[in-house]
Amino acid sequence: MLLSIIIATYNRSKDVQKVVSELDNQFENLIIDYPSDNLKAKIELIFVDNNSSDDTGAKAFHRLSAQLRKSTKDQFLELKYFLELEQGSSQARNRGIREAKGQILAFLDDDIELDKLWLKNAYKIAKDQPINFCQGARVIPVWELDPLPDWLSIKSPYEVIQSCFPAHDHGIQKKVYPFNFEDTDRKVQNPISACFIASSDVFEKYGDLRLDLGIKASERGACEDTEFFWRIIKAGVNLEYNPELCVHHPIPKERITKDFVLKWYRLLGKTLEYMKDKKLIHLNPLAELSPKSKLIIKLWLFRILKLVTFSFLKPRKSFWFDCQNAYTKGQLDYLE
Repeated sequence: MLLSIIIATYNRSKDVQKVVSELDNQFENLIIDYPSDNLKAKIELIFVDNNSSDDTGAKAFHRLSAQLRKSTKDQFLELKYFLELEQGSSQARNRGIREAKGQILAFLDDDIELDKLWLKNAYKIAKDQPINFCQGARVIPVWELDPLPDWLSIKSPYEVIQSCFPAHDHGIQKKVYPFNFEDTDRKVQNPISACFIASSDVFEKYGDLRLDLGIKASERGACEDTEFFWRIIKAGVNLEYNPELCVHHPIPKERITKDFVLKWYRLLGKTLEYMKDKKLIHLNPLAELSPKSKLIIKLWLFRILKLVTFSFLKPRKSFWFDCQNAYTKGQLDYLE
């Protein structure tokens, strides 16, 4: 098997069916582009149900299987279903890794919208049969609210981190991580797991996703992908941003709220302190827990700066200060 596409899903029956249907449509086009390739023997789609409570599970799988078999006469995208009872995004993706037969593994979120050339480009990468490689995708946000509220910016200097939503749009040029964010000194250190592709030997050599990080059912979590990407960069894996692996990620209006973003920043602060404590900041192995006294001073400093710079007159700047405060409060949460 050349390429394994892995979709881990939890309680998103309608969304995941759309993703599978689009993959099936692109598979039909791929047969036209590669008429001499036995694509059925080279591509598999692995569907990992993370113990969903809606109809995402076996019933949806059987419906999807029947649909795929109608798409072509004798070549159809092979769909494999696995039930992972242990809750967690890492647990579900790791199950997909264990079950995959491909030399190259491609990961997709269950609510993603594919660029029309996604499968063709992923297959082209897989045919090159590289080893010891990983590539992140261009993840373009599709905002349910348009225009965005005046307090929200995803561009420098007062940007909210794109992965909060999630998004990862850094242009149309291929780049090697880490790289600078839009001509600033801030580094983009890694891709996000909404879409990425890697050779199977990367997981065999350096391990899969940690189970103590990431989302667990409806419980928010973070940084399971970040830790993995940092780990393989440190090990010498060639990690690139590849805009040809392009997907579009819907951003529902529930995420485009101050409350959601501030909770996300607070969780990020807490999680990164945990990673410091467990020596998981692989790109900065000397990182240590932040002293509580310094964090308290930092909180007050941000509050003072917010006042003296009259940031209340600039909603984006004002909210940027709020995000830094939330992050610092998360760091304090871990120390308490």
